Amino acid sequence: MMQEVISLDIVKDITVDTFYPSRNKRQATPVSDTIYTLDIETTNLFKINGKYRCFDKSIDSYKDIEKVACPYIWMFGIEDAVYYGREFMELDNIFRAISDVNITKIIYIHNLSFEFGWLLNIFTRKGYTITDMCSRSVKKPIQFKISELNIIFRCSYMLTNLSLENASNEYTTLAKKVGDLDYNKERSPLTKLTDKELGYCEYDIRCLYAIICHFREEYEHLFKIPLTATGIVRNALRERLSFFYIRKQQKLVPPADIYLKLWVAFSGGYTHANMLRSNKVLVCDVESEDEASAYPSILCTEMFPYKEFMMCHVKQFFDAKKRNSYAFLIKIELKNITSNYYNHYLQFSKVKDSIKGDTMKEKLDHIVLDNGRIVSIDETGATMWCTDIDYDILRKNYRGDIKVQEAYKSPKRYLDKEVIKFILELYKNKTTLKGIKDKEAIYKRDKGMLNSIYGMSVTNPLKQSSDFSDYWYHKDFSKEFIEDKLSDMKKSYSTLFFYAVGVWVCAFGRKRIFDILLSSHSMDRDTVYCDTDSVKFINREKHQDIFLTYNNDMIEKYKTISEVYDDISIKDFMPADKNGVLHPLGFFEFDGLYTEFKTLGAKKYCYRENGELHLTVSGVSKKGVSALNDNINNFKKGFVWDYDSSGKLTVFYHELTLTNEGVVDNTQKPFEFTDIDGNKYLCDYPYSVVLMPTTYKLGITEEYEQIINNLLWEECTQ
Repeated sequence: MMQEVISLDIVKDITVDTFYPSRNKRQATPVSDTIYTLDIETTNLFKINGKYRCFDKSIDSYKDIEKVACPYIWMFGIEDAVYYGREFMELDNIFRAISDVNITKIIYIHNLSFEFGWLLNIFTRKGYTITDMCSRSVKKPIQFKISELNIIFRCSYMLTNLSLENASNEYTTLAKKVGDLDYNKERSPLTKLTDKELGYCEYDIRCLYAIICHFREEYEHLFKIPLTATGIVRNALRERLSFFYIRKQQKLVPPADIYLKLWVAFSGGYTHANMLRSNKVLVCDVESEDEASAYPSILCTEMFPYKEFMMCHVKQFFDAKKRNSYAFLIKIELKNITSNYYNHYLQFSKVKDSIKGDTMKEKLDHIVLDNGRIVSIDETGATMWCTDIDYDILRKNYRGDIKVQEAYKSPKRYLDKEVIKFILELYKNKTTLKGIKDKEAIYKRDKGMLNSIYGMSVTNPLKQSSDFSDYWYHKDFSKEFIEDKLSDMKKSYSTLFFYAVGVWVCAFGRKRIFDILLSSHSMDRDTVYCDTDSVKFINREKHQDIFLTYNNDMIEKYKTISEVYDDISIKDFMPADKNGVLHPLGFFEFDGLYTEFKTLGAKKYCYRENGELHLTVSGVSKKGVSALNDNINNFKKGFVWDYDSSGKLTVFYHELTLTNEGVVDNTQKPFEFTDIDGNKYLCDYPYSVVLMPTTYKLGITEEYEQIINNLLWEECTQ
């Protein structure tokens, strides 16, 4: 049972051990292995008719309504002991009590971006200095340090990539309390909390402690626990690689001009709806085929750039022998191009800046768009940087004038044998250990690492340009900043992949999808929807040979790798599950048959499988399918998920904000409200984070709706 902090005498530092980050103990500050955890609960309030009240879904619009928040309880864990307090500023007493100038302490918080917005009240009032900020983007801190306290704050969400509930289920035997605390009540630090509500608060800390305890056991020391899920797989792979391999990757970090060209050439997976099938209810069999561990498969079976890119004559790009031996990074010009198919490859975002026109309306006059993908570009043209893989797809997907203006080449080959063996071992464990109770920990670990290894290949330090100093800001994206980041990469033992590898991984991923889509015009027409590594299509009997041929080609890739590396066999690519069923890496496998299907574009679709309706809409909870009342016809433009069914929250930050005009004070003004017990409470915290439920309206753009409605090509055959 957690204890209320009345006297700091009960808050004891029970350091389990200490770890020295440096071998020279005289120069290194030891890090405590005691697990400290923190969580807070807040009330979100809105000024309605002159009073601060909790969210009222009967209010038509919250646009002009003042939004504020107030913390009413904090929970702090020291190992498995849980303490709590009600007044937020009292939390600083805990920080001071555990602070030690000679031993660094680490405090874990799940979803640090939320708590950070509140902790600023303590940091600013006490004059603490935030240093060593590591953030994924603005308002997304991963780790930072308070120098005066010698305390590091870390985000456990970034470590697990899971909600607290799901992370608890994944890594512990504890279950987070769900539904025991109604968030929509006016609570203040004076509000009496029930045992059930206090239990909910306590278990948030207990679950977080158990999660971090799992990682401490695995990595032996807190300081050694990676900051992110990608860091977990990076550490595991690094142990398998030689110093010479890592040194080579460091030397491969390209100069700034090449790195930026690779960055703009990078593009993610292909997620798109076939315009011919969009906004229609398909009452027929829609088959879904998924590629097994697509990106790990690509890393194991394709050839990648492995030396620095050198500028070359464009003619070399069209030399068949050169194409077999080199990967090419190219700049192309596209004029008077028109798609040959219904599934369109080219993203508007990749050519937007090069299209003639000062305004978006002027640019759109030169193109025809299919929900963010380009159907055609007129004679004014556009340019883009891409890979040789993209060029080949574009050539098949479009007719017209596609010219190569610049070219850079790098010799290509398969990845290092140890990298491939590492990935194959992860895939084997994910496949063979699934459902085996006493192997569950290894299964979960290796499944997580397999899912994260692609992220390691595309890690781009130039994107980590945000920092904090009184307010969030982006560092000046100057030549000096870029060169400093690249210089750091050349020294870092985290540089395990040439950045070009990640760029080509995604390009190969798109190629595999388009090898399926463009295998025939009938497959192009019958494809309904694609999402990175899956294809959903109708008239399934006509297209089974396409996937059979594809999978046979994968076996040929296995054979090639086994010939290149004699201690890798074809069997390594084809592990069996506990029932003896083989699951070849990279194979397209049957993933479902839908009797109804409807899509309104990328990440917007609804389907019926085994009689049950399912929903996938970015920004709406899967549970939101209940709002459709088991009727797929309700999934249409204008449908609104209400506050209860959307599961969506809008976040408002009260803080100092940097704008083009300078720093703007958007902090929260002091306000008084009455809690549910009738207590009046004055909240004077200038920094706050307000969470407000919101609705979600299903829609499609006017251009997309117009192109669907005006489609003059053949109608859907079912």
